[in-house]
Amino acid sequence: MKRILTSALFLLSIAMQAQVKRITCIGASITEGARIENPKENSFPGQLQALLGKTYVVNNFGVSSTTMLKHGNYPYWSTDAYKAALQSNPDIVFIDLGGNDAKAINRPFYNELTQDTRDMIRSFTSLPTHPRVIVLLPFKSFETDTMQIWDKTIVEEVTPRVQKAAYEEGVELLDIHSLLTDKPELFPDKIHPNKDGAGIVAKRLFQQITQNMDAQFDLFKNFKQPYTTTDFKGYACAEFKIDGHDCKVVKPKRVAKNAPWIWRARFWAHEPQTDIALLERGFHLIYCDVAELMGNKVAIDTWNKLYALLHKAGLGQKGVLEGMSRGGVYALNWAAVNPDKVSAVYVDNPLLDCKVLARDMDKDISQMTKDFMAAYNLKNKADIQNFKGSPIDKTKAIAKGHYPILILCAENDEYVPPGEQAIPFENKIKAEGGEIKVVIKKGFKHHPHSFPNPTQIVDFILHAVDKDFYIAERKYDSYKTLVMAGYQGWFSAPGDGADRGWYHYLGREGFHPGSTKVDMWPDVSEYDKVYKTEFRFANDSPAYVFSSYDESSVNTHFRWMREYGIDGVFVQRFVAEIKREKSYNQLNKVFNSAIHAANINNRAISIMYDLSGMEPGDEQLVLKDIDYIASTYDIKERKTNTSYLFHNGKPLVAVWGVGFNDKRRYGFREAEIIIDALIQKGFSVLIGVPTHWRKLEMDAINDTTLHHLIRKCDVVMPWFVGRYNENTFAPFAQLVKEDIAWCKENKVDYAPLAFPGFSWLNMAKNSKPIPRNRGSFYWKQFSSYIGSGAEMLYLAMFDEIDEGTAIFKCATEVPVGPSPFVAIDSDLGSDYYLWLAGQATKMLRKEVPFTEKIPKRN
Repeated sequence: MKRILTSALFLLSIAMQAQVKRITCIGASITEGARIENPKENSFPGQLQALLGKTYVVNNFGVSSTTMLKHGNYPYWSTDAYKAALQSNPDIVFIDLGGNDAKAINRPFYNELTQDTRDMIRSFTSLPTHPRVIVLLPFKSFETDTMQIWDKTIVEEVTPRVQKAAYEEGVELLDIHSLLTDKPELFPDKIHPNKDGAGIVAKRLFQQITQNMDAQFDLFKNFKQPYTTTDFKGYACAEFKIDGHDCKVVKPKRVAKNAPWIWRARFWAHEPQTDIALLERGFHLIYCDVAELMGNKVAIDTWNKLYALLHKAGLGQKGVLEGMSRGGVYALNWAAVNPDKVSAVYVDNPLLDCKVLARDMDKDISQMTKDFMAAYNLKNKADIQNFKGSPIDKTKAIAKGHYPILILCAENDEYVPPGEQAIPFENKIKAEGGEIKVVIKKGFKHHPHSFPNPTQIVDFILHAVDKDFYIAERKYDSYKTLVMAGYQGWFSAPGDGADRGWYHYLGREGFHPGSTKVDMWPDVSEYDKVYKTEFRFANDSPAYVFSSYDESSVNTHFRWMREYGIDGVFVQRFVAEIKREKSYNQLNKVFNSAIHAANINNRAISIMYDLSGMEPGDEQLVLKDIDYIASTYDIKERKTNTSYLFHNGKPLVAVWGVGFNDKRRYGFREAEIIIDALIQKGFSVLIGVPTHWRKLEMDAINDTTLHHLIRKCDVVMPWFVGRYNENTFAPFAQLVKEDIAWCKENKVDYAPLAFPGFSWLNMAKNSKPIPRNRGSFYWKQFSSYIGSGAEMLYLAMFDEIDEGTAIFKCATEVPVGPSPFVAIDSDLGSDYYLWLAGQATKMLRKEVPFTEKIPKRN
């Protein structure tokens, strides 16, 4: 029997290994993680591993200074890493070579670069595993020595050859150059990105791996008319004519869900970075040359014919229209008569009111104006001045399409000034109830169009087309519609570097069976680092725990938030711990890890100061600390830390523990000093108060000063943990309704708190746990709050296994012995409360129907 069991376990292990996908990263010093502290975790392959979790294994085969060129000064071909990479049995390969090829010493061999790149690609595609190969275009270089890695050479010489090789081999390309081209601050030595820069790259690679795309669909095979194929920036482009008009259709290497597309209205291949970024993400790129018909009936009819042809061939029903300069007229005029075919419009320094062309009649008439007059059969200046066929004349029809519009315009545009074109158009669209956003490029004239880094434009388009699309940067501008959890981050273990021992695991007599303060046991199956304890399971195997001090643990937690749809967390900073060196060190280490993980996982993050243990005078520690956080992490401008949570136009800071009647050393005076100073410093404030704050009874101090302080703040969050169970919840449901009414009357936002259960068995032996009841207790709170009109939720807590309120993955099988632990029901799974919180998030945002009945998990 034992032999049979051993064999079964071995086969199971083999099966589990087969499910793991292997990713091989080859490249030079950037891949290797040069100049980055702890490159194993913080290089872009290391951070990619953290994002993907244990269902993937990411192997880093980077070697500094190596070239793609076989005759380069240090060919990657000759390295042991290359040989190992070929033997790594990869499912996916990322190739990041070409930067060092831009050095002067390697430029004489550029006639070999395309073939060498093709050979490198083939050396992997021909492996028995037939991996998916993705080539990264060389990184931006800020080097000023033209003999070294010179960016002009990268752009003009290296990149086109790499693109050509990718086109000829039919493999994917990722434009990393544009992704970081506007971020010199992330390149301390001008060549190598720092940890934050590597994080941006890791997130982009993660998106490419995990986006659901179709590698089999081929639009060209469905064409009925003849075409020729050309190379557009490494992608196959079909060229043909419709009614004598040149047409181009570029296909992606893999097609996104619903076969989306972007239609370039005018100026083919001018500032193409947005088009390229969308091709990477599975969009088709379309162009039909109807210059200079200026969006007249002939232009619209021609486009309609092309649309019908492409839609019949399999292209999605709706797409994105892109118009630069007078291309805005083409795009929006077509959108006005085809509202059911448009998912979004992006126009750039657009011409929106053609009456401005009447000015041209007072001087030598331009060819464009002559063509415009011919297109609409206009005879003179008066005809132009009375023209009613511009987008600005069609705002009612455009707004009825209910598609979002992005206008990017230059502050000092000399041809189409925003005040004459974009702003009046914006006002008319808004008056018609349409959705429009105008972004002003400060200090710019009409040229150049777009942004060198198109992320802002691409994110707008992706979000408009499909809210499930990954976007590069998500800014959280309001707590409303969000579900945020509290995040303690206070667990430590011997050997983790914090020098705090078993902090927050430790009982009165140490951390061993019979002495601990935690009531739940973490499921550690997905952590990179774990720590052996004296506790043991029923089968006598040792039990392990994690440390919050390890950045990899925090990365895992934020990955779970993203995977299950929890918007983010308030990271706790206990005032009493700010005063102690080791504690303060951990607070800073955890927050640094958390804000980085929030950025790469697109989760919201905010600071919460817990005043528990504070003494009079400590309020200055809080204010000094928030100054440190604001300056170190740029949470006001959000240029690098985009995920910091704003509310009412300002970064949100929570102050918890005001008004409790449990004889705290601090009082209203200290709390008001903190709140007033935060407001003066430009923050919005969430105030954490007792359950009965409104009536000033029971757990609340009977003093109207509490109401005075609440009215100063932006959000109020009452503390409910331990106050009720599922059977005694009804009065508290009514209390929340009345709280919401008070807050609306006093113009304060309200964040009710939900907790899944509670347990203090190991901390207070005679305490009575509040049972989770297989999630029904948690869901009763969610459905009650949302049904009562709550606009945001606070979850207590993400990781607090001390009080048994944790919602992160906790064990279904717990250690045995004298210390009792609360286990998650085995049939529910260790992730059940993460999943349930994610369902509540969807219900709050009306993405799923409201229900009082706990949802069933498929």
